[in-house]
Amino acid sequence: LAAALRATPNRRLPLISPTSRLSADSPIELAVPAVFPSATNAQPAYRILTRNMTQRGTDDSDLRLIENQYIATTRIPDTHRLRTEQAVPVGSTLLSFQAPVLPLVLPGTATIEVSAVACDGDTLVHIAHMTIGYSTWLPSFAITLLATALVYALVAFAAANQENRFRNPTICRLRFLDPVVLSSGPSGAGSMSRLQILFFSVLLFGILTFIELRVGLLADMSQDILLLLGISGVGAATSRGVDTQRNRLSAENLAWLINKRWFPQYGHAATNVAKWRDVVTAADGFDVYHFQMLLFSLVVGLALLQACYTDLSSFKIPPSILGVLGLSQVIYVGGKLTEPTSTKDFDDALTQLRDAETAFADAARARAFAALPAAVTLNEPEYLAFAKKRDLTVTMYKNLYYRDLPLGANTEPRER
Repeated sequence: LAAALRATPNRRLPLISPTSRLSADSPIELAVPAVFPSATNAQPAYRILTRNMTQRGTDDSDLRLIENQYIATTRIPDTHRLRTEQAVPVGSTLLSFQAPVLPLVLPGTATIEVSAVACDGDTLVHIAHMTIGYSTWLPSFAITLLATALVYALVAFAAANQENRFRNPTICRLRFLDPVVLSSGPSGAGSMSRLQILFFSVLLFGILTFIELRVGLLADMSQDILLLLGISGVGAATSRGVDTQRNRLSAENLAWLINKRWFPQYGHAATNVAKWRDVVTAADGFDVYHFQMLLFSLVVGLALLQACYTDLSSFKIPPSILGVLGLSQVIYVGGKLTEPTSTKDFDDALTQLRDAETAFADAARARAFAALPAAVTLNEPEYLAFAKKRDLTVTMYKNLYYRDLPLGANTEPRER
């Protein structure tokens, strides 16, 4: 066979790979632009010869042989990548075999010669030949892990620098390596929808990087993966929209709370630190829908990791699992739409409290109160009205935010 390779250069056909790099120690598919015979008895027997060009010797001792019984030959299907890209003619022969064990190398630093020798008995039919790069899984995995960790850390530190501009006290930048903190919502609490998007985004980045290093190909993604990302994205966007519309205080009331030191500067998001319990709990306790989303997201993530050695374009997610993930998002958003609008009630109470404060200030100017304590002592009706609304608003504040007023909060009205 080695002699035949050297003696028959004019009888060689191109050997075509769907990838630009062979992945050692994994299944390989190569195409020969020769018509696959329709009659079984006319089918030639193929043998594969490989030579590591990086460590090539002066003789044939570095040749590795893969015998016929370890090579599957079929007619290439029209749905195969090489056919859809019209890289080989209709009816070409597809060879499938296990790649030989090769020395560990960094991706893009080694090449290998591959020759497919077709024989009919003792007669040489043709030789298909190619020179292509190869990679091994351990260096590719190490580079992928390092690249993913580096990108994640850079994003986490960038988010820490941005958010610490508004936080008091600031949070250690290493704390933002916690995915729950990194994906926290506008209020600073943990967000299941944002965490889901972060999880799938980082996971797919790592998988695509690993596939590119292994086979030199930017893998396509299946419709199921796009649908999965769409479900997460729509859920997060809808949840944020609902929170913005139903749980937002008016600008005037928010400014009043900050000036009175009921809220810290920039709101509660400046002091809240997301925790893992935020992901599976809600205001009324354990949130079963968040827990359901978390479990099924982990299951789909494990399935994606198993697809590292394959093309993501063929990755399928059972419709029932996609349905569960979508239903969890719908129920979660629906729960937000139907929950009592306590924030709206609190906002209305704040507006009435500010009106009562204005009425007291007008009365103080008209009747020239000596000082605020005098108004309290004299039981001025405007002050009593303000105090009644203040006590109601403070109670609503505690029930809504599950905390007492901060130390130093001003609960008295302005005098002028």
